[in-house]
Amino acid sequence: MTSDSEIEPGNVGCALGCRFWVVSPTDHNELVPIGSPGELLIEGPNLARGYLNKPDITAAAFIEAPTWATRFPTLQFSRPFYKTGDVVVQRDDRSIVFKARKDRQVKLRGLRIELEEIEHHLKQVAETGWQMVVELIQPKNSDTALAVFFTAPISDQVVALSSSEKKSELLPPLPEKAKRIQQDLATVIPEYMVPLLYVHLKKLPRQYSGKVDRKALREIGASLSPEQMLTYNVLHTTGQDVSPVLTRNTSTKPVLTSAEAVLIFIMPCTTPSPYRLFFRTLRQPTIIVNFAMALLFITGYHISRLSI
Repeated sequence: MTSDSEIEPGNVGCALGCRFWVVSPTDHNELVPIGSPGELLIEGPNLARGYLNKPDITAAAFIEAPTWATRFPTLQFSRPFYKTGDVVVQRDDRSIVFKARKDRQVKLRGLRIELEEIEHHLKQVAETGWQMVVELIQPKNSDTALAVFFTAPISDQVVALSSSEKKSELLPPLPEKAKRIQQDLATVIPEYMVPLLYVHLKKLPRQYSGKVDRKALREIGASLSPEQMLTYNVLHTTGQDVSPVLTRNTSTKPVLTSAEAVLIFIMPCTTPSPYRLFFRTLRQPTIIVNFAMALLFITGYHISRLSI
């Protein structure tokens, strides 16, 4: 008879030659109860001693015995503990179920987002040969934003590059492709999880192991200029109006109301077009947007959240 642990997706089984411990994702000195999600720690004689020639990464991942180790005086903790960065759940049979990577959960405008969930749906809509990765980037002088970094099949990459583009491996945007992906994503995930930036790369940076170098992608995102941000924004490249569309249900004399002042604070009309776009896509804390919508409704304006 097959046990539940054998048929449960993501179940990696029990520890062999070592010990598994599940701790709080934010504090490895706190154990979590069985059945609760937490970060997986590994401890035992078959554990590596560290990363080769990478002392900083080794110090962060290989830690001394946490404070709770004193609760188990019969166990010997003479070796470091390895912080895997994996969010798991321990079952009653001591098996471990993988849930997600701790560093793949981000927060944008107060909302938690699983980047792996977005990438899962990207794989469903991507055509054969296209590679797509989602990262949360921090552009210069701007708030964080979700960006899709993608590469096209080799046959579709016959594009002349300037010397500067060769250095950063940035390619011209593909607005039709980006718009189609955005529309497909909008049908399967919430609006706040749909990226607006689609950065076309010659190739995805990779580590020696072959995995995508996500740190390098974040560095590329951080190096994007305001003009480049505008270029890769799907709303701009498809020719959509980046200004909010207001309709008023009265014909009273226009006056500067408190609601209009809030809207101007969110999106100043006197600034250049690229910066209006930044206010639209990046500088929109949820609380401010909700407050502005409420004030606008009271004063007679009707505006959707998509328009802000």
